Amino acid sequence: MTKDYDYPEADIDRMIEYIKSIDPENATPEMAIMMLENEYAKNHKLSHEQPELLEAIYNDIKKKQRPNQ
Repeated sequence: MTKDYDYPEADIDRMIEYIKSIDPENATPEMAIMMLENEYAKNHKLSHEQPELLEAIYNDIKKKQRPNQ
């Protein structure tokens, strides 16, 4: 995991807001950090096991950010 990484406060706050929408009782900074760490770990694993899938996901996100390109 990424225990030595400090997530930006804005990312933690956004994750807390998301958790509030699905499970308000557990919308804590600790849970938000756990969710962010989980996402990082999933992408890291994917980069080793299925890099072509991660690249496809990236390209899809990029198209959504820049629809005219």
